[in-house]
Amino acid sequence: MIARVILDIKHQEMNRLFDYLVPAKWEPFLSLGMRVVVPLGESKRMGYVVELVEESEFEVKEIIEVLD
Repeated sequence: MIARVILDIKHQEMNRLFDYLVPAKWEPFLSLGMRVVVPLGESKRMGYVVELVEESEFEVKEIIEVLD
């Protein structure tokens, strides 16, 4: 499962969705609106799950942590 995440960054070029792989241990309960920590470059960022889909056209990294 792929989570589409909007990142909590106030920058014009970051105002888009990013796709992240949902680890199997979180698939049963991850839902829309939940806060997650995801990798972005060399750092980690907090974001919100806005959509769950089965596939992504991009190479995706895994969600690091679910906060909610």
